[in-house]
Amino acid sequence: MHVCDQWYDLKHEGISSFPAMGYGDQIFIPGRSSTFASAATSRRTVFGALLEPLESLEMHMYTEQHALTKRHRISRRASVMSRVSRRKAEVSVTLPYLKTTSNRELRAAWRVRRVVRWEPEPRSAVATSTVAEAARKSVAMAALRSSEADRQLRALIALTAPLDLVEHFWEFHSWAAQQSVDARLWYTATAQHVSTAFMHRIAVARERGGRLLVHQHGGGYGIDEQHLGEDHDIAVSDRFYTFGWSRDDAPTQVRALPTAMPQRSHGKSQGMLLMSLPVTREVYRLQSFCLPSHVERAVTLTVDFVARLAADTKVTLRHSGGDRFPMERLAQAQATVAEDRGAGRGSLAASRAALVVHNYLGTSWLETLAMNVPTVCFYDPEFYRPRLAAQPFLEALARVGVLHYSGLEAAKFVNSLRGDPTAWWQSAEVQEARESFV
Repeated sequence: MHVCDQWYDLKHEGISSFPAMGYGDQIFIPGRSSTFASAATSRRTVFGALLEPLESLEMHMYTEQHALTKRHRISRRASVMSRVSRRKAEVSVTLPYLKTTSNRELRAAWRVRRVVRWEPEPRSAVATSTVAEAARKSVAMAALRSSEADRQLRALIALTAPLDLVEHFWEFHSWAAQQSVDARLWYTATAQHVSTAFMHRIAVARERGGRLLVHQHGGGYGIDEQHLGEDHDIAVSDRFYTFGWSRDDAPTQVRALPTAMPQRSHGKSQGMLLMSLPVTREVYRLQSFCLPSHVERAVTLTVDFVARLAADTKVTLRHSGGDRFPMERLAQAQATVAEDRGAGRGSLAASRAALVVHNYLGTSWLETLAMNVPTVCFYDPEFYRPRLAAQPFLEALARVGVLHYSGLEAAKFVNSLRGDPTAWWQSAEVQEARESFV
């Protein structure tokens, strides 16, 4: 099964279905593969305006000029890593899941340079196709002739699928067919989600005998009752590597391969670090912590947590990238709250902390547990439904004080540590629960 098996070509008339493309739980805006429709925009587009005369699709996308002149920057680290590799290596690595320092990455790349080629995210020539507005509207209106919910979703996809996956599809395909695909194994953690050029390259490579190896890159995998990202990654890959869990229904394809994490700093710790979920009002993925209602609930629990911390507590709140936590809602707290705007890798910041607190069950809490950094998480259990296989491990972590079901409960526990979580964290029961889980 190729990455692009379910992609749809609007040029083919008479096809009644319009399957979700690529990362099936995301809703895109044409021309912006990494930008997603807000809940309000989605409702207005599908359930309101589509039933009226449709306006131009220009309101849902960047202007054509912006889309054609958009360029991606390659990081200096990725550029250096690619230069130390042999161009004819049998293994190609693109956008891997690495949490170590840049120096350790470079040393690793040098050691395996004869076998592994480190490649930046592939870049294709800028596509020039225009929006097939009439075709998109035709598909959308045909879908809306039925009152079924899935038909309305298909109408939404018809209007909001990115140009890269519709009008630009064949231009990308032609470009990929001309690229060198001499590697036999292609390893990535995120390129199959974020890079259209990579998707096409790996489709061509697999037609020529290449194999795709995907590594888990986020939270919820192996834990959530249903995780669309996990299902997608397993479906498109020849081998899927996890942080440590397995699946009985795919014992050969799904393998455990824990990643290298930063070593915990043994110098003077930098106190308590509070790592926040992305604070957004947009629906960009059908996963619990990405939904606006959950985000607001997590923010409320965080306000409760900080408000109940002892007056002499110092805590640094780390934002999730550009999704800033509303710091103004913490203004009445007695504790001293500093701000970390998310520069640099969160795993490195966590490795220097005496205690790391998380306000959601995403990726970061898995990383701090793996690094053996004292970890506390709080969340509303109404927003999570773990799979049965994970439930006993989560219950064990709750019994020893790692997991809490409210901000108030977590603050009471943190206050009881009196600024020194070492004795609690190193206790036999905590380490047993942690090691069983990770």
